[in-house]
Amino acid sequence: MAKPCGVRLSGEARKQVEVFRQNLFQEDLSFLIYKSWTQL
Repeated sequence: MAKPCGVRLSGEARKQVEVFRQNLFQEDLSFLIYKSWTQL
């Protein structure tokens, strides 16, 4: 895990970052699935 530039995040900010990363990951995943389906 990379530390965010030595900045201490509060629990709330850390939660928001986790949610943001999960949403980003899910979008990437669905995009990849969509791309593989359209190439069939």
